[in-house]
Amino acid sequence: MISHAGFPTWLAEPPPDFLAEQLIPDSVILDVPDAGPGGWAVDTEQVISREVTGPSEEPGTVNYAVLRVRRLS
Repeated sequence: MISHAGFPTWLAEPPPDFLAEQLIPDSVILDVPDAGPGGWAVDTEQVISREVTGPSEEPGTVNYAVLRVRRLS
């Protein structure tokens, strides 16, 4: 799973509809054991940053949460 791990650096504060607690890997990992029968292993849990240009040509950074899990059984 890949999702945004935060809002772009050119924003002074997150947009009103931004739900940070649902986008970071830790909150998703807590739900993995309840995702069905059998065990699960987390293979990858990381945040990747990328340099980007904002809407007004300002330099910035965006972060992506990367989560890879696999079923053990």
